[in-house]
Amino acid sequence: MGLTRISAAALLCYAITICWQTVNSEFTTEDCKQLNNTVNVTCTNDEINYYTVNFQNDAQFKIYITVDNETETNSITITCQGGDEDILRINKNLTKFSLQHHDFASITVDGCIPFEDILKGFEIKLSTDFKLQRGITSTSLKPEHLRNLAALSNLVLSGFEKLDEQIFANMKSLEKLELTRFEAPLPGGVLSAIGDNLVQLNMRDNRMHQPPERLFTPLNRLELLDLSFNKLQTIPSGTFDQLENLIELDLSENRIELLPADVFQSLRALARLYLANNRLKRLDLGTFSTLNNLQQLGIENNALEIAPIEACKIFDGLSKLDYLELSNNSLTTYCLPHNMSSVQVSVSYNQIRELLVPTGAHQPRQLTKLNVRHNRLEH
Repeated sequence: MGLTRISAAALLCYAITICWQTVNSEFTTEDCKQLNNTVNVTCTNDEINYYTVNFQNDAQFKIYITVDNETETNSITITCQGGDEDILRINKNLTKFSLQHHDFASITVDGCIPFEDILKGFEIKLSTDFKLQRGITSTSLKPEHLRNLAALSNLVLSGFEKLDEQIFANMKSLEKLELTRFEAPLPGGVLSAIGDNLVQLNMRDNRMHQPPERLFTPLNRLELLDLSFNKLQTIPSGTFDQLENLIELDLSENRIELLPADVFQSLRALARLYLANNRLKRLDLGTFSTLNNLQQLGIENNALEIAPIEACKIFDGLSKLDYLELSNNSLTTYCLPHNMSSVQVSVSYNQIRELLVPTGAHQPRQLTKLNVRHNRLEH
């Protein structure tokens, strides 16, 4: 009986050890060598922690595995070249092997659409971080391609021609979403099916001229919104009205010439606002009046002019602002801040001839750094 108990305990210990190794198994040089024993498969380790898997019977398909020693995690990229018929051929003829003992922190699929059978063929377990790129495939992205990704928390879709309005119908767990490099305008209701767990949305580089009406209405928990590197010319009033929890908004690298005075009125939690590299010439006095929590404001590289009569009012009320970037504009005057705590300001590369002090203020409060280089100030 004693021997049986010892044997059972030893077996349990062995099983636990094996399971532990499986869960945290990094892909290693030894794993790469073992793949070379598979027919039609060649694994190379050209760089430290970077592996390439080639298939001799299909040069249009490759697998790349990267290992991060600091986080002890694996990442995998699967690439395909060709259209629908090529992907069907790859699925049918590809030499398969098992990667089930390796957890991948992130999975990138480039051009392999549909990809479900490929992941199953290599027994790749879905991670919470998934990136799907168009690559050079001509296959359109459809809702059924994402039907088994309902549990994802992070998703990237990039480079596709267009996006179906129902593409996210079953994806209620998304916390981070990136939609970039789409050729056609995004449908106005494309985000309506997403659950209220989404906190980060990246929609940069989409050739967007104007956000579709009510595009962001369902996203009342959103904290970060990136609309940079589009072709925005203006932002209609009401665009951000439902984003009461937004902390960071990036509108840089667009073509914005005019902002309605009330465009930011609902963003009372906003801490960081970036408007750099646009075509702004003026700002209405009330533009920032409700942004009581704003800490960073970047408006550099525009054509901004502020009349002397408005210079001491335009940023009035931003009591928490600690960084203000106004370099490379067309300013002729600048008003020293009087109600900002420990603020750092850059107004370099303008045409400033005079610095103003707000009425009733004897000196600026705690101005830690003021950059006025390359202006027209006279000593």
